[in-house]
Amino acid sequence: MASALDGMDVPTAIRTRRTIRKWTDRPVAPEVVNELLECALWAPSACNMQLWDFVVITDHETRQRLGPAVPHADTAQIVIFICYNSRFSQGSYANIQSAAAAVMNMLLRAHSLGLGGFWQATITDRTLLREIIEMPPDVEGDRKSTRLNSSHVALSR
Repeated sequence: MASALDGMDVPTAIRTRRTIRKWTDRPVAPEVVNELLECALWAPSACNMQLWDFVVITDHETRQRLGPAVPHADTAQIVIFICYNSRFSQGSYANIQSAAAAVMNMLLRAHSLGLGGFWQATITDRTLLREIIEMPPDVEGDRKSTRLNSSHVALSR
């Protein structure tokens, strides 16, 4: 019997995944969100330290409050922020590489389950973002030139 977590094979997901920025208002089941987070945790990370934190926003009111700070956050059903400590491995950008691998795992799995989503690093008001998601002081949440310190994935059906 097929389950809600059955999906397409990996090569098909890689070849057919596209960036999606327009969604329906259909909710995404909590078990699907958990599956995406588990897939993110299986991503390779520098020295297997897994210094990332995931902040999942599903609440409509919170997503609306995020709208001025994070483009598209107010229209997606789920926003997942991938944050990491800015003190680790700044010279080699291993923290960025680790977060990128986690994002890609989530996007591929989301696509394989019929979800549309995209990877976005644009944050227009990092002070508001920090306040809303209660980001710790040693974690960065902005993008300056090539220094990506927080990414997020917006998802919906």
